[in-house]
Amino acid sequence: MTSSNGATSPRSASLEALLDRLNERRTVEALHQLLDHAELLPCSTDNIRSGLADVRGAIPGESNEVIAQMLSLAVLLPYLPRLVAVAPKFIEMIERLAPFVASQEFDALLSSGVFQPATVKLVGQAGDAFVASYEEQRRHPPKRGLLSLLGALRDPDVQRAAALIVAFGKRFGHSLEW
Repeated sequence: MTSSNGATSPRSASLEALLDRLNERRTVEALHQLLDHAELLPCSTDNIRSGLADVRGAIPGESNEVIAQMLSLAVLLPYLPRLVAVAPKFIEMIERLAPFVASQEFDALLSSGVFQPATVKLVGQAGDAFVASYEEQRRHPPKRGLLSLLGALRDPDVQRAAALIVAFGKRFGHSLEW
């Protein structure tokens, strides 16, 4: 996973290292052993948590922070079997997405405004309206001719949508570099 200039990005190198580690036979065997004994994880989690809590009082200063972080990790142990079960799909997804995420196109997409809250909200509203209209038209297909379409332009809702489409067409057409 290299950029267009041939350099490997730090996130790509980290991702490659993780994928290499997940492909090691020892790692797969360890994950299988964990899954084979998944029923013991909740009990082990409770034992780890209580053991760390006992040790916490005996260790002064900054060590308490380390133990607090370990306790936080112990809370996640019950989820390990599910994470291991879905890991192959995540790995496949990461392998497919990694070249795109490392590309200039992805950087352009992130800075394009596509993910601005107003854009996302508007696309969501358009999607909801389109699906609701599609379902309604599918259930009750209207028989409309040219005159009924022209008559629909008297509807204020249709006028707002038509005005938006015309304004969008004008702005978008202006932005095209033809």
